[in-house]
Amino acid sequence: MSNNRLGYLDAKREEFRRYLELSGVMDAFTKVLVGLYEEADRPKDALEYVKKHLGNDRPEVVEVESIKTELEEYKARLKLLESENEELKRRLGDFDLERTHPDFQPELEKGTEKEELSNE
Repeated sequence: MSNNRLGYLDAKREEFRRYLELSGVMDAFTKVLVGLYEEADRPKDALEYVKKHLGNDRPEVVEVESIKTELEEYKARLKLLESENEELKRRLGDFDLERTHPDFQPELEKGTEKEELSNE
């Protein structure tokens, strides 16, 4: 290879290394590898160890599925409560219309009136 080609590759490699450092990848790799080095009982599968510890902040697939199921249950419950709320609002509106009607007499008063009529 020519010197020009080697210089170009070295420059690209250095640029990529700086990119990894600035984005925090080098620090993350270093922390995981130091953790692996300091393990008293080294795991049989080092790659699995690295995968597990690099993606430590990600939830497990089972966890995600559980949360999705729970979300769907809450959405269904919300829909039910919203429809119940609308029904109660409608019934309250009907009740208010009855109370404002000129012939409205509360149930208690109707019963009292009947008792008075039967006692006379």
